Amino acid sequence: MEVVSSFRASEMSATVNDGLRHLRSYLDFAERGQKALALDLDDGDGDVESVFEEQVVNVIRGWGYDVVPQVGVAGYRIDMAVRHPDRPGQYVIGIECDGAAYHSAKTARDRDRLRESVLRNLGWELHRIWGLSWWRDREVQEKRLRKAIEVAIAESDRPTAPAPIPEVIAQPIAVVEVDFDTKPDWATEYTMVGEPRCLRRDPKTIEGQQDLRAYFVQVVEAEAPVHRDVLYDRFKQAWGIQRLGAVAKRSADSALASANIKGRSVAPRSDGVCRLPDLALSVVRIPGAEQSPRKLVHIPEEELDLAVTHLIDDARLLDADTLAQQVSKLFGWQRVTEENRSVTELSVDRLIGCGDVMRARGGELTLVSE
Repeated sequence: MEVVSSFRASEMSATVNDGLRHLRSYLDFAERGQKALALDLDDGDGDVESVFEEQVVNVIRGWGYDVVPQVGVAGYRIDMAVRHPDRPGQYVIGIECDGAAYHSAKTARDRDRLRESVLRNLGWELHRIWGLSWWRDREVQEKRLRKAIEVAIAESDRPTAPAPIPEVIAQPIAVVEVDFDTKPDWATEYTMVGEPRCLRRDPKTIEGQQDLRAYFVQVVEAEAPVHRDVLYDRFKQAWGIQRLGAVAKRSADSALASANIKGRSVAPRSDGVCRLPDLALSVVRIPGAEQSPRKLVHIPEEELDLAVTHLIDDARLLDADTLAQQVSKLFGWQRVTEENRSVTELSVDRLIGCGDVMRARGGELTLVSE
């Protein structure tokens, strides 16, 4: 962008009109670049803080320059600043007057070095006068000060060379056809248990309990992590039971509580899910073409968290509503219910809590970069 103007920002007088103030700031930035962003300066309060500062101000004014004491904002106030002789709205140099007593403390020196670094990074040209040097060798210090002011004015008058415009090389655009109905690479069809490998004797007997324990192990090996209710559904189908009555339920509870693989229990945890010992879930399981979707309560937390992580990773940025829709679509649910949203939000909270997911500025979800 090129800005053409018949007047400079420094020629505009101070005003309370927001539009004019913004125009003045815009023209100043167009002319001076980053230095114009240095500080949102208050006009100085016109009050020096020491005899030392008063003497420096009087010397500068004696040379015909307009100097303003106490310029800046809280935390980054400069003892005095000199205005450009032809552009009164522009400061060309800040002057710091430091006495020996102030700088005798290490903490004060460290604080002042940090403050000076910030001001210089913001574009300020600074000149420092030490109190002892002023009293002992005032003539030399005055010459140094006047030269610093003259150099600062000369530098501010030098035209700013426009920044070179980098050559933009158009990158080839790769077009990839995406079928959004295709199963993601990180998902697989849910594998159900096959035919029972055991006898199916009466589970109320000792032998039947052995059969049922063996069958529960077979189901867990095929479908883990799997909810207890799913195990009981498989049991009813395999044994040909229409309804799981109280007696059959006690038999199933007893068999499942004692089921183990190589001496390790596969009994359900507090969330009702049976898991294979020392085996973490690595894929998200979705219904196959001939399968009914699993109920929401039957999806283990780790599987839902894994699905949410992959969906956010694929999208890079994903809002909560779209995430709930994608989760419902993935697991084969017909619509997004409040329960679906709530469970998805709980998954997001868990992932944020463990540091895997974060909210961007706009509230969208994204993975935490490693």
